[in-house]
Amino acid sequence: MPAYKDKNTGKWYFSIRYQDDFGANKRKVRRGFKTKKLALEAEREFLNKETGEIEMTFNSLIDIYLDDMSHRLRESTMDNKRNIMDKKIRPFIGEIKLSKINERTIRKWQNDILSLKDNKGNPYSQTYIKTINNQMSAILNYAVKYYGLKSNPIHTIGSIGKKHADEKNYWSLEQFNKAMAYYDFRDSQTTYSFPTLQYRFAFHLLFFTGIRVGELLALTANDFDYINNILTINKSYQRLRGKDVINRPKTDTSIRDITIPQFILDMLDTYLETLYDYRPDDRIFPNVRKDTLAKQLQMISKHTDLPRIRVHDLRHSHASLLIKQGVNFKVIQQRLGHKDIQTTLNTYSNLWSSAHQEVAELLNGIKMVSE
Repeated sequence: MPAYKDKNTGKWYFSIRYQDDFGANKRKVRRGFKTKKLALEAEREFLNKETGEIEMTFNSLIDIYLDDMSHRLRESTMDNKRNIMDKKIRPFIGEIKLSKINERTIRKWQNDILSLKDNKGNPYSQTYIKTINNQMSAILNYAVKYYGLKSNPIHTIGSIGKKHADEKNYWSLEQFNKAMAYYDFRDSQTTYSFPTLQYRFAFHLLFFTGIRVGELLALTANDFDYINNILTINKSYQRLRGKDVINRPKTDTSIRDITIPQFILDMLDTYLETLYDYRPDDRIFPNVRKDTLAKQLQMISKHTDLPRIRVHDLRHSHASLLIKQGVNFKVIQQRLGHKDIQTTLNTYSNLWSSAHQEVAELLNGIKMVSE
């Protein structure tokens, strides 16, 4: 397998004929190598990649994996995978041969990930570390299944990170009302009321329905049933590469009907009257983004004594509100669109504990009255 020197450029290239997995004859040419050695190394790596040899680099495996998964997963999911592969895996072990990947390699990689800091100099959250580790485990499983890796080292050495955060941040009903009251104060200082109405309605939907922000931003007027007081969730919005993308939810359980209070429908009527040339199948929040919602919450916390929360924490706030009202956990699971009841129990285990304590106190009070 020789390499060749381009007389015009003075650089090296390789040209090779090979058969793909389906027996078709093909030819590959790559140019622009500074040395013959680099051209030969690239040729060898190309053959290893094409024939599925375990001697290929981890970078080549990542390329194969991402190309394969791109035909099976949503675009947004693939963007997340690529981001983690490119920033959290390739820089650390991308040049190592697949045949050399073992428990020591992955253990060192895990330690490197645990030592990383975000832009503010803080360690990554345990849930994000878990996400990174899961992506590594997924590609290792892929290598075991299709490319001759003997076993997934993570199965031996264990995972890192946590699936659920130790503590959920949320606002109580009183705190939420106080946050919305801040808008009343701000409106008294200005004549620009539409942004306030828009954000107020968006936050009420998040707090009183528990929907995800992507589901919120995909809503149209047609999703609201005025007769039965039901909100239908059947799509999700994302901004990908400068384009608005509406997708079907990831799981069937995310497609659901949520009962809503009448005041939400009343707020919807008031809000829709402010939208110019609106059609019922248009998105009702076309100019709202997740980051603008987050900035609004930061502003509210800055000007009040309320704790800072994320946009997603309004979903936790909804769950907390229902739990404290004694709503059946199966109903909560269905409203949140969780795939199974265990997800709901695990996510809000700390709130279940306090609810159980309230039951104990209630039973104790009943016992004392009867004596």
